[in-house]
Amino acid sequence: MIPGNHYSVYRTVITRVLQNQDHLPSLPAITLKIRQAISNSNTTHQSLAMLIGADPALNALLIKSASSPMYRTVSAPKTLEAVISIIGFAGVNNIVMAHSINSLFVIKNPVIKKLYNISRQRQVVKGAVSGLLAHKLGYRPADEALMTSLLSEVGTLALLSAFKEISDVPDTQTYFKLCREYSKSLGVILLTKWNIDPKLVNIVRYCGEWERASDGDLELLDVINLSLFHAVKHMSPTADLPPLTQLAAYKKLNAGNNEMDESGQLRLITENQKAIAGMIQLLQ
Repeated sequence: MIPGNHYSVYRTVITRVLQNQDHLPSLPAITLKIRQAISNSNTTHQSLAMLIGADPALNALLIKSASSPMYRTVSAPKTLEAVISIIGFAGVNNIVMAHSINSLFVIKNPVIKKLYNISRQRQVVKGAVSGLLAHKLGYRPADEALMTSLLSEVGTLALLSAFKEISDVPDTQTYFKLCREYSKSLGVILLTKWNIDPKLVNIVRYCGEWERASDGDLELLDVINLSLFHAVKHMSPTADLPPLTQLAAYKKLNAGNNEMDESGQLRLITENQKAIAGMIQLLQ
């Protein structure tokens, strides 16, 4: 049972953040520089590689990412220029954004840190499942699915920023309730502030609406919703979820990809846990 006065305080604090976007984190300077370079038609592979080389961690991540199953490389690229040639400017942008998210939320309060770790783990699991599904189901570009999946969870992380200035941090149950009420709004505001493609911002708006889907082939929202379903199932096996077969995204899967195991999950996912674990390690 959540005390009414406490919940009212939390809502007031979050509303204040929603009304003053200065409290929300901005993208790192290196991320902004890379995105600006990618949008410049005069940028070459060499000049982009030089810019990225200023961040050793990002450099290493890109090289490692290019060797992942998403890009199906015969041999691992050895240089950053080779990586950029393989994954393209759009792929670089997606991976850079995914990397940036991990550095945006610096949490010192141990109680808030615990909540952050729970949310971050779900974000990483969801991103890894998205990457696997996109690869297996033929959605291209697969790295867009992974990055969008990570971005669709930033609202749950941003929510924690609202509690930095208060002493009475919400417990886990209350935090999840607040997430259901506010995380989408915070996510949309944050991604809009970062000038993320409106198409991807809409994914955040509709993520988790299990019955929402357009006619035709599998789309990005379908991949994200299938990933969210399985991430929640992984983190909370007893969570109140509809049967997988009721998801609009599931109904788009062909006979070769819609097989389920005894736990009600896609066999495609449960039989590729090693690949997902490798992706989780990459994202962490």
